[in-house]
Amino acid sequence: GALDPAARAYRKALEIDPRSAAAALGLGRSLARLGRIEEARAEFLRAVEIDPQYADALVELGDLLEQRQQPAQALDLYLEYLKSKPEAIAVRERAGVMLLQQKRYKEAVEHLEAAVKQNATAANQAALAQGYVMLKEPAKALPLLRAAVAAEPADPDLRFRLAAALVESGDFAAASREFLAALEKKPQSQDAWNGLALTLYRTENFPAALKALDRARELGPEPPGNHYLRAIILDKFHQYPLALDSYKKFLDSAGGKYPDDEFKARQRVRIITNLLNKRR
Repeated sequence: GALDPAARAYRKALEIDPRSAAAALGLGRSLARLGRIEEARAEFLRAVEIDPQYADALVELGDLLEQRQQPAQALDLYLEYLKSKPEAIAVRERAGVMLLQQKRYKEAVEHLEAAVKQNATAANQAALAQGYVMLKEPAKALPLLRAAVAAEPADPDLRFRLAAALVESGDFAAASREFLAALEKKPQSQDAWNGLALTLYRTENFPAALKALDRARELGPEPPGNHYLRAIILDKFHQYPLALDSYKKFLDSAGGKYPDDEFKARQRVRIITNLLNKRR
């Protein structure tokens, strides 16, 4: 634990033998523990350059950089490491997840496919499924998510991901069941209530959809889509004053992000307003 003296000793060793990878790595570790991460990084890389058998130092350095909120630099190290150690499944999986986070979806899928092929887990199957979804290939995502849910049936987040993929594929009845299963374990999930409301609407269970919208509203601010969905359902039930209020809330919050729906909402506002004026 005497880090400064250790660092000095390693530096002296490198003066004696500049080609000592062990001394370079030791110096890097000492500097890292002292919080001097940029100096440490240079020594880690020097160790690997001197002796490629020290390639594991790249992973060690990557982990340090992640801890210091430098994921892009860490990812570069992991990818470099995988060039010499392609069988390193844990590193490949981590790299795949980080590539997803950086929205480099095609690269992420390549790494995650290899990870799943070598050792399928609920975590890497779910990550690969996310990659497929982002590449607009939901059909490939579904079997992976079903396998992940089968392995971890009590995980509400996996249930939610499966439900979302089922929505993308148009299977709203199955999606409803998965949203309900997620809510059994995580009843405070506003996103799951939002999803359930949509799938219930799409399966024409309008009263239940309204109840799901009400529950979502209790948990936090409503997104514009919920106002619009509520308005449509109330409109179908001829509850025009309430529908009008929801259409207006949707238009106030949409901000031009949903041009088609905003156009329809403005038309319904005009029609319902005229209708209510005639009733007075």
